[in-house]
Amino acid sequence: MNKIISIVSLVFYLPLLGYSQTYISLEEVIELAQKQSTQSRMYASNFAASKFNYDIFYKSMLPSIGINATLPNLNRSLDKITKPDGTDGFVQRSQMFSNAGLTINQPLIWTGGNVYFNPSLQRIDLFGNNANTTYLGNPVSFGLSQPLFGFNPYKWSRKTEPLRLQVAEQRNLENKEDVSIQAVRYYYNWLTAEMQYELALIFKNHNDTIFQISKGRFEMGKIAENDLLQAELNALNSDISLQQTEFNLRLTKMRMEQFLNDDLGDANPTPNTTINKVDVSIEQALLLARENMSDFDNYELQLLDAEREIARSRANTRPTVSLFGSYGLTQSGAHLSDVINNTQDRQLLVVELDVPLYQFGLNKTRTDLAQLNREILSDQLSLNQIALEQLVFERVSNFILLQNQVDIARRADEVANKGYEVTRQRFMIGKIDLLELNSAVARKTEARMDYVATLNNYWAAYFEIRKLTHYDFKTNQPLSID
Repeated sequence: MNKIISIVSLVFYLPLLGYSQTYISLEEVIELAQKQSTQSRMYASNFAASKFNYDIFYKSMLPSIGINATLPNLNRSLDKITKPDGTDGFVQRSQMFSNAGLTINQPLIWTGGNVYFNPSLQRIDLFGNNANTTYLGNPVSFGLSQPLFGFNPYKWSRKTEPLRLQVAEQRNLENKEDVSIQAVRYYYNWLTAEMQYELALIFKNHNDTIFQISKGRFEMGKIAENDLLQAELNALNSDISLQQTEFNLRLTKMRMEQFLNDDLGDANPTPNTTINKVDVSIEQALLLARENMSDFDNYELQLLDAEREIARSRANTRPTVSLFGSYGLTQSGAHLSDVINNTQDRQLLVVELDVPLYQFGLNKTRTDLAQLNREILSDQLSLNQIALEQLVFERVSNFILLQNQVDIARRADEVANKGYEVTRQRFMIGKIDLLELNSAVARKTEARMDYVATLNNYWAAYFEIRKLTHYDFKTNQPLSID
């Protein structure tokens, strides 16, 4: 009998022997996902766009330099003119006009105005009997444009844009953890499918062997025909289960490869699932989340945007005064050198006033609406903040529970596997019937799947905590983007 059991055991495990496998670990899959997955590249592009937007804001505060020119403007035509006696007539024009200027502008961030330096040179060429050339030069020209009591967009941009970039940086780090979470889900779906296939392969050989043993026992009159039929049905169901699990394995591996944008070849997920205990304090996690989560800074950004709209509405209710002034030197002459000799002052001062007298309370209503919207937003953000803090509390508590559940699930898997082996051996020597053996098979399968599912949830929860806190509790180091 012992010899028969040894032969049966060899047949039972034969499909799992005789070949070596190449394994790829969860850490390697996460590294591949961070480097080459489409999701990772998309997040990187979004962050690059945010940096470009901040760069545009920053450079808009710096001086701008440009050249404007008309080279040339030629006019040969009959034009209507008004004569000294007040009548109109047509005269022949034949002239060419050219000009060039340099413009340097500098925004005044604190006042919302603009200063500029704008030297220029103009030339007029007359053709015909009275041909001549004249120049008009403004070698020195300064100017100021300044709205008074108005809305200053530069002031608000200096508050919002750095914060907007900070939110983008935080979200980029959180998106990186999202990629890790997705990699965990794909990996453990693949590992689950792999284990289901291996179990189906084992149980197919197991049920085929049991069917052959049952036929011998039936011929010897030791079991009823019903037990033989049940053994045959189990063997047939094993064939169907093997085909289904093989298809599911191929499908989950294909999805894994599509996510990674990589061909994994003959690699298999490793069953090595060793984990180390991680000490996570709920209080510390809440503190880190408040400091680092993009949502909290985004709330502050939304409030600043709402306050900016209030300031804009209030500015529209006040009189608007625009001041424009310029000072320069100018001169004209028949030669180019004449425009820089004996120059004359050129001064300009314009004050524009726009006073809203009565608009039936339109602007005041707009201001009141902006203030109300700000209050509504503040209340909503307070609720969102509470919800986020509750989320952090739940995720951390769940992770702490999952650490204990992993140990329990691992031990349950070991117990169920050992119980199955004992039950199988007892069935081989005829101590128990097929029903008890099938129950042991079900317990073994359920325990193994529960263990893998617990590991799946554990690693997803681990990276979720990293995402919420921007902190790695394994190394006790804040996360950073390389």
